[in-house]
Amino acid sequence: MGKDPLASFIEAISPLSSIGLDTSSVIYFLDRVEPYYPMMEELFSRIENGRITAIISPIVTAELLVKPLKENRHLEIQAIDSFLEEFPHLHRPPLDHRIAHEAARLRAIEGHGLGDAFILALSLNEGCQAVVGNDRTTASRSKTIPYILLENFLPH
Repeated sequence: MGKDPLASFIEAISPLSSIGLDTSSVIYFLDRVEPYYPMMEELFSRIENGRITAIISPIVTAELLVKPLKENRHLEIQAIDSFLEEFPHLHRPPLDHRIAHEAARLRAIEGHGLGDAFILALSLNEGCQAVVGNDRTTASRSKTIPYILLENFLPH
């Protein structure tokens, strides 16, 4: 029998001290989405206690807010804003022209969509060792920074 998905995920993140977060990982945590929530609970526990520092791009912030804004869910908007502002060891660095240049390079060389290129570029700029998310296309294209694809930890 194969290794437990949570144990495999813990093994993958254990050596990391700094990560970028793709939108899916934050959604899975905030909305307790199964079967990913146990992995995200472990990851965000490590972020909260300072074992891992996490970076969230303004792109991720925008993606998190689109649906609640569209549906006028003000309490959810406030909850997301509070989470982003108050969660320990979760950093929200700004985008600048240097990061835009790197995003353009990643888009040109690796073929990422613009939003994903910015998420990866910011993570690289901030010294992240990997990005955690569940975007199969980004994971398969990303050669510059490791992309930890959550679905890879689930039983097939």
